[in-house]
Amino acid sequence: MNKIRIFNELEIKTLLKNKNILSIKYNKEIEYDPNFKLWAVQEKIKYPNKTAREIFVERDFDMTILDEKTPQRRLNSWIKKYKMFGNEYFYDYKNKSTYKAIEKEVDKYEQ
Repeated sequence: MNKIRIFNELEIKTLLKNKNILSIKYNKEIEYDPNFKLWAVQEKIKYPNKTAREIFVERDFDMTILDEKTPQRRLNSWIKKYKMFGNEYFYDYKNKSTYKAIEKEVDKYEQ
């Protein structure tokens, strides 16, 4: 079972200094800037040998706070959505629920 990471106040303050983080919800959910997410995906596609951790470090993420697996998990998720929906997914706030429904349908047929 996955252990949920709860950030303390000092960690939250440190994380929020990074311009690529918009907010932290419930002391555990990081909301990333859409520009960062798209840049990270494009960076990984352009340089496939670059690790997710290297991409996050390049954008000044404090890796002493983030879990070792967080960059890889986030990047894998963003790449999957990028391949399904393109750039639009990262900026189309009105249709996020529509994308989630489409993604569930696609996942159902991939199994």
